[in-house]
Amino acid sequence: MPVQVLCVDDSVTMQRVAAITFAQPDFLLTAAMSAEEGMAMARQVRPDVILADSILLAHGQSRTGYDLCLTLKTDSSTRGIPVIILAGSSQSYDEARGRSVGVDGHLVKPWDTQA
Repeated sequence: MPVQVLCVDDSVTMQRVAAITFAQPDFLLTAAMSAEEGMAMARQVRPDVILADSILLAHGQSRTGYDLCLTLKTDSSTRGIPVIILAGSSQSYDEARGRSVGVDGHLVKPWDTQA
């Protein structure tokens, strides 16, 4: 059974990077462009892991990946899903905030799709 990955990122470019990274039979990728859509998809598909952009503020969005993580971790149906925050070079990962909302790890984007 493939690993179900949910990528929540408002960047079309990062969605493509995720699609390239997980274009293997061992993975099944689902994408969402906002925290709200990500939460709905998490409840619907029950992913094995969620990759969430730290910012998620493009296109007038008001919730970040940290906000999404907090919502996921306080919902009994999604609290066990690991959440990895994607942080860019212009917006570094906030260790204290990540700890306070239950983030399971973080990646710097863009990452090397071959690694």
